[in-house]
Amino acid sequence: AIDAVIGAHDANSTKKILENDLDESLKFLLEEEGFFGVKKELVKLQTYQSFDKIQKGGELKVAVKLNIADKWHINSNKPNEDFLIKSEVTFPEKTPFEISEIQYPEAKDLTFSFSDKPVSVYEGEEFLGFIIKVPKNTKFGKYAIPFQFTYQACNNASCMAPITLTDTIKIEVVDNQTAVAEINNEIFSKLNLKYSV
Repeated sequence: AIDAVIGAHDANSTKKILENDLDESLKFLLEEEGFFGVKKELVKLQTYQSFDKIQKGGELKVAVKLNIADKWHINSNKPNEDFLIKSEVTFPEKTPFEISEIQYPEAKDLTFSFSDKPVSVYEGEEFLGFIIKVPKNTKFGKYAIPFQFTYQACNNASCMAPITLTDTIKIEVVDNQTAVAEINNEIFSKLNLKYSV
């Protein structure tokens, strides 16, 4: 009877170990490889602005930090193959602000098994940026400017379907008598953004 109990205990332990191993394998497939329509968040966005507030007629630098997951890369804004989806920032058609041309990161050309020629990519931590100009007739107050970032993530063997992330830039328009402070200088030292005024 004791042997039977020990045998049952060993069987239950083995079953739990197998279940745990299976759970870990399934978790890896779901989170890392995007199986069954579930995709790991391969790119994270964080936005920064050059002033805490902005006056009418003024300009504001915006930086977007891209944190790309380890062992993955995303196509650059100008991929070398037609079948690859470029990384791109877009804004709603209707916005009261003027947006400058986007400054994308400098890409790296890497070789992968799925392409006959080097692929233009971003990987690791990268920064892109642009400038927002506030028209002189803008009303005072706080504004939220939504934007989208579309990317296609790949590893050394294959590419995922394109993904679009949405984020928001929050700014406050103030009068010329209100003091504004320059912020995030270290971040903007990584970009070559220049004001037009």
